[in-house]
Amino acid sequence: MRKPASITVLLSFLPLLLVTPPVQAASASAAPAAIAWTPCAEDSVVECGTLTVPLDHTRPDGRTLSIAVSRLPAADPDRRRGVLLLNWGGPGWSGRQLPSYLAGSRAAELAKHFDLIGFDPRGTGSSTGFACDSPESIPPDPDLSDKERAAREAAAHGAAISRCGNQDPTFARSLTTQNIARDMDRIRTALGESRISYLGVSWGTALGATFRTMFADRVDRMLLDSVADPTLSRNGADLVPGMEQSFHTYSAWLARRNDAYHLGDQPAQVRSRLLALRDKLQSEPFEIDGGKITGGDFTALAIQSSDIWPLTARLIAGIAAGDRSAVTDAIPDFSNATRWPSAEFGERYNAKMGLATSCNLDMTPRDFEQVWAIHERLVRQFPMAGPTSPRYSECTGWPHQAQPLVQKRRPGSLQLVAHTFEWNTPARWGGEMQQAIGGTLGYVDDDVHGSLVETSCAKYAVRYLVSGKTFFRPCQPD
Repeated sequence: MRKPASITVLLSFLPLLLVTPPVQAASASAAPAAIAWTPCAEDSVVECGTLTVPLDHTRPDGRTLSIAVSRLPAADPDRRRGVLLLNWGGPGWSGRQLPSYLAGSRAAELAKHFDLIGFDPRGTGSSTGFACDSPESIPPDPDLSDKERAAREAAAHGAAISRCGNQDPTFARSLTTQNIARDMDRIRTALGESRISYLGVSWGTALGATFRTMFADRVDRMLLDSVADPTLSRNGADLVPGMEQSFHTYSAWLARRNDAYHLGDQPAQVRSRLLALRDKLQSEPFEIDGGKITGGDFTALAIQSSDIWPLTARLIAGIAAGDRSAVTDAIPDFSNATRWPSAEFGERYNAKMGLATSCNLDMTPRDFEQVWAIHERLVRQFPMAGPTSPRYSECTGWPHQAQPLVQKRRPGSLQLVAHTFEWNTPARWGGEMQQAIGGTLGYVDDDVHGSLVETSCAKYAVRYLVSGKTFFRPCQPD
């Protein structure tokens, strides 16, 4: 499932953990009650229920949280293999919609063999929510330099997330990948299963690797697609070179189609045109009914993956021509191509939970001067993508101590999948994760984040999860 870059006016939503051996007190807690299933209000074919888990798994008799869970029972009970837990990334994304999504994908065969299980991780969706105030906005001030404005934004952001982390500090500290993995084990127990299979994408690969590190004997088969780096220690600055390469590749594609889009017939000409448009939109946003397209929104269009280039090209060509009608007409198609193709199950994304979970791990620099120096270097080196790099640390002001993520090799079946040309989770991270935790690494030769189950390569996901046969040769998606 793709996660599009956030585009203020085009999308209705905003599109990175501490691991230690399991604490014995948690395993000694009373087993969770079986989940009482009822038809989901959002999709009656899928069943929904809730599970109570400890906020702190080392204190099983203390404060509790509610975890919202969904289930699509195996369509062929005679061929049922077990349960398949699903997580499509984040942190901050909900997950109860995933069984119906997967059952409608090109990996739909899995719905015959597994009960498909989705869940909203703690702090998200219909699980016990995590909420706090957003930073106050900094009003425009032409007398401020870019650096001075960024420093003010950093101060406001730091004050806000300090309040956020201290508003309910026990809950805030509990938002770690480790604890979400423990919640998954409680789901396993409530389902009455001795082992689970798992399919995770993006940050969901880190969650799966964490579960496997902690509970290897409770894993049947695990497939991790668009593999995150094993330590989750990279921030947006590490993605900039890949974004810029995507921009160059896209510019060459547009140049070959100049008769359709009229942006130039040479890649360098297209790049110059798009950079000039981006710069103009920084000071003069493109106004349309219901909003505006800024320079940052335009950058997001210029670095999207190739599966939606015809859609982004329509938007960019419309902006270049000043054709508001063409842009307005193209927006619904773009939005439809980048949204969940399944029923909505409440809150889709909780940015505050994502921030807390990231900052409880984050070991990257938080000093403003250090982060700003990296930002300036990337802006000079990568004209389109460089400005997307962090201007300050998103964890500036977070009041809780961060600890590094540690993944370990464990016995058992494991398939990793990287995408040769994508920038969201670069293919090299797949190799780094394999070195850290083992398994077989296969490739999909595309640039689309988490696309495995949406292409012809889905057959390898089905084959692996049903039969255990791994793949390592690159798959050419249709």
